Formats: sequence, structure tokens, C-alpha cells
Amino acid sequence: MWERRPGEVTISLIFFLNEYEKVVLVLEKREINSMTYDYNQSEINDIEKWKATKPAKVSAEGFMVFSFNKDDELLWENVNIKSQVGDVAAGLLSSSYSMSISDEGKIRMAYAFSSNSSGILNSIKYIEWDELSGNKIKELALPNDEGLTMLRGFTMWFEDKVAIAGRKGLLGKKSNIVLYKLG
Repeated sequence: MWERRPGEVTISLIFFLNEYEKVVLVLEKREINSMTYDYNQSEINDIEKWKATKPAKVSAEGFMVFSFNKDDELLWENVNIKSQVGDVAAGLLSSSYSMSISDEGKIRMAYAFSSNSSGILNSIKYIEWDELSGNKIKELALPNDEGLTMLRGFTMWFEDKVAIAGRKGLLGKKSNIVLYKLG
């Protein structure tokens, strides 16, 4: 039985595979910080274990992007430093990023962040890389006036726009969708 203890680091992994068998792999560091929160995989379906609220924070930090060809040769690698901290109640669902690879070969990524010391997610960072070279093409700080935490599974990517669904507030009782023009 594997137990996850506060302060232990986990790595989240997402990968994309295109029709030419090229792989883009993203690794992200995550950590739960709490003195009273223990994660035990065998207890995940026990509703009694979910009833007690325990204070904890989720930290989602920098990520690394790797690109490999069909022969498993590394084509390029990139690192992006970020820092997201959220309450564990919303953080496990909303910390992190959303990513897409366009038909034009652009790797696009967006995530909510705080541009000041308040910790309120007041901006959405948008980053774009060239899929062939790994070079950063664009980096924008988009306004997040509602202070939304992103729900990464509910982000819709268009060629020059992105629609981001998110929750507002500490407990995320309100939801909004915001459309951003990226060009």
C-alpha cells in the first residue's frame, strides 16, 4: 500500500502523440503541504474519510517540456518556471495548466497565476512554443479580473482564441467562462 504524505513531491505527466509518431511530453512538479492531511490510495472511495475537512495547500510548480521523434531521439527540451498555490479543496482540480498543439505546429499552454504577493490568481499566463524547434514564440499575461482558477479539462482552444472555464472564490461555488483573443 502506497501512502502519500504532506511534503512529498509528485510529478504529473501528460503527453501528446501526432500522426508522425512525434511525442511531446510535459512533466510538472506538485506537492501537498499540510500537517494534518495524509493521502492513502486505498481509502479514496471511503466516504467517511472525505467528511472531515483538513487544512492543506497544493503547490504546482515549474514544468519541463520534451519532444521526441519516432525513433525516441530527443529533439528539444524546455523548462518553464511557475508557482501556483491553492487550497486543497480546489487545488487538486484547478491547479496546473491546460495545453494544446495546433494544426500549425504551435504548442500552446495557459495557467492561472498571481502577479503579486496577495496570492489571488489575477492573471492567466499564455505561452506558445514552436513544435519543431521548441523555441518560445509568444508569452502573454492575460487579465483574470474574476480571479478564476482554471478547470483544465474545460478549456477550449481555437486558432486565435482560447475559452477558459474556471471557478471563482476559495470554495469555487461560482463558475465562469472567459474568452481570450490571443493574436
